[in-house]
Amino acid sequence: MGLTSALSSALSGLRAAQIGTNVVAANVANAERPGYSRKVVSLETATAGGSGVGVRVAGVNRELDIYVQRQLRTELAGSNYIDIIAKFRQQIDQMYGEPGAASALDTIINGFSSSLQTLAADPQSVATRQAVLNAAQVMAQKLNTLSGDITMMRNQAESGLADAVDRVNGLLKTIESTQNQIISLSSQDVELGALLDKRDNAVLELAGLIDIQVTSNGKNQISIFTNAGMSLFDMQASQLVFDERPLSAQSTWNADPSISG
Repeated sequence: MGLTSALSSALSGLRAAQIGTNVVAANVANAERPGYSRKVVSLETATAGGSGVGVRVAGVNRELDIYVQRQLRTELAGSNYIDIIAKFRQQIDQMYGEPGAASALDTIINGFSSSLQTLAADPQSVATRQAVLNAAQVMAQKLNTLSGDITMMRNQAESGLADAVDRVNGLLKTIESTQNQIISLSSQDVELGALLDKRDNAVLELAGLIDIQVTSNGKNQISIFTNAGMSLFDMQASQLVFDERPLSAQSTWNADPSISG
C-alpha cells in the first residue's frame, strides 16, 4: 500500500471516528430529553478495485422499537379520550351535587315534592303555600344554574375542538416540512436522525388529538390516515376546518350554513 493510500485510509477512519464521537455526545446530551431516540453509527468497508481502502459511514441509525412506537400512538389516543370524558363527567357530578347533600339536585326536587304533598294535605294553610313557593323558587334557581353551567361546558367543548383542529393543522404542516428535509438528506447525514425524531414527536402529539394510522414506505417517508381512511398526510398536509359557534339552549344546527346556529 502506497503512502497516499495509507493516508487516505487513515483519514477515512478519522472521519468515521469524528462522526461516531458526535453521535455519542448527542446521545449523552439528550439522554433525558423526551422523544429522543439513541443513535448508532453503522460502518462499512470502503473498497476500490476490489480491495479495502478505508472505512466509511453507512448510516446513522436510530435504536427504535417500531411496534412499541405504534402501540404508544394507539394507547395515547385512547388515554386522552378517557381523560377528557372523565373531566366533563367530574364537572357534571359537581353540578348535580353529591346525592343527599343540601344543595344537590335530588334533594331540592325531593324538597319541592314534599312541599306539594304537605300542601295537598292542608291546602288552606298560608304557611304551607309559601313553603311550596319557596321550594319552587329554589328548584327554578337550581335548574337555571344547571342550564348555564351546561351551556358553558358545551362552549368549552366547542372551543376545545377549534383549538385541537388548529393544533392538528399545525402539526401536519410541521410533519410536511420535516418530511421534505428528510428527503433531501442521505442515510449518512448525522442530521437525519434528529429530523426523524422531530417528525415522530409531531406524529405522536397528533395521535393524542385524533385517531390515526401511520404507514411507511421504507424510505424514511410516511403517510398518515384517520382510522376511517381519510388521508391527513401523503407528502402534503391536509387542511382541517371546524366551524366554531357560540352555543346556547336555543342553538340549532342546519346543513345550510347560512341558517345554522
